Amino acid sequence: MKTNPLVESIKKKAFYFMLCVAMIAGLASCSSEEVTEDDIAGEYIGGSEETGDILIRISKSGSGYSFYCRYEDWGAANSRLNLQSVEWNGTFTNIPSDVVKNSKGEEIGKIEFTKTSDYVKAEFTSYTDPEGKYSAKKGGEMADLL
Repeated sequence: MKTNPLVESIKKKAFYFMLCVAMIAGLASCSSEEVTEDDIAGEYIGGSEETGDILIRISKSGSGYSFYCRYEDWGAANSRLNLQSVEWNGTFTNIPSDVVKNSKGEEIGKIEFTKTSDYVKAEFTSYTDPEGKYSAKKGGEMADLL
């Protein structure tokens, strides 16, 4: 059975139109906002019972920002008395990402900020032991916990 070429043309255009609408909706829903100086100062909370607690504290200082990160490793601890904790202190100047340097000027890691309509996320990648990525959020559901 042969279909009308006009009907086929309309179906094809409707398909491409719906495909474009879906792509635009998808891009709009997962877009992140620009991180500004006003967004990043404060405390960020992250982690879980399986991985441990993460606290990242950022404050404005002089020409840049002071950085503090504490990671409490719950996985290695067999009790609250045996909790292993690691701390990093440093400074950085650029946002949304920059290298974090300690008081000796040595690179200890990289900080990166992302922002959505609900929260600001800080992700610290440690270059020192224990190496890894430590991420925490400020705002949104986490604001209720503070």
